[in-house]
Amino acid sequence: MRPRCRCGMEILVIVNFAVIAIGFLCSLIVHKIHCYIQFDPPVNCSKLGTEEYVPSISQTGLAYPERAIFVITMVLATCLAIMIFYLRYKQVGLLTPNCKIIQRVNTASLFFYCMIILGCLLVLSIPIKYTGHTIGAALTFLGGCIYMIIQTYLTYKQLKVRRWPYEALQKTVLKWRLVILILCLACIILEILLVVIRRITFGKEWWAICFSLQTSIEWIAIALLYSYVTTFYGDFKSLKWTVRVPEWEDYYDEYTPLVN
Repeated sequence: MRPRCRCGMEILVIVNFAVIAIGFLCSLIVHKIHCYIQFDPPVNCSKLGTEEYVPSISQTGLAYPERAIFVITMVLATCLAIMIFYLRYKQVGLLTPNCKIIQRVNTASLFFYCMIILGCLLVLSIPIKYTGHTIGAALTFLGGCIYMIIQTYLTYKQLKVRRWPYEALQKTVLKWRLVILILCLACIILEILLVVIRRITFGKEWWAICFSLQTSIEWIAIALLYSYVTTFYGDFKSLKWTVRVPEWEDYYDEYTPLVN
C-alpha cells in the first residue's frame, strides 16, 4: 500500500484567517508602541500627528518596523485569497453543473474576485498618500461586498436545486453569511457617511471624533470580510488534497542491472 497524506482544503481558510488576524493585530500593536516611543524622527501616527486616535489599516504600514509586518501579511493574504476564491469558483461549478443561472452568476463572481485581488495589490504597492492607494482600498471593499452578495445568493440557490447531506447545517451557514453581509454593508455605508462629514467639518474636535469612528468601522469591516471567508470552512472540508508517495515501480517498468 502506497503511503499518502490527505488533508481537507479547509486548512486554507484556517491559515488565511490566522494570517490576517495575527498580522493586522501585530502591526497595530507595533504601530501604537512606535507612536508612544516617538522615535527620531517622530512617526506621523495620524493626520493630526498624535498617537491618541485609532489608526486606519493602511496607517499601520506607513513606517518600519510595522510596515514589514503589514507587507508580509498582505502578500500572504493575497496569495491565499487567490487559491480560496478559485477553489470556491470550481466547487460551485462542479456541484451544480446543470443549473444555468448558478453557472452564469458563478462566472460573474470571477470579475469581482479579480477586483478584490487587484485592490489588495494596489494597497500593498502604492503608499497611502497617493490616489492609487485609495482606489485600491475602494476596489477591495466594494468588490468584497459584491462578492459576498453573489456567494450568499449562490448558497441560497444551491439549497433550492440540490439536496445536501447536512441541509440544516447549510441553512445555518446561509444565515450566518446573510448576517455578516448585512453588517458589512452597514459598516461600509456608515464609513462613507463619516468621510463626507469629516470633509465638511472644520472643528478639530469633531474631525478627530469622525476620524476615530471611521477608522474603527474600517477595522470592523475588514474583520467581517474575512469572517465571511471563514464560512467556506464547511464547504472546503469535502475537497481533499492528497499527496501520494510513488513506489519504485512507478519510476522503472523493470529492473535494469547496472552491470551486465
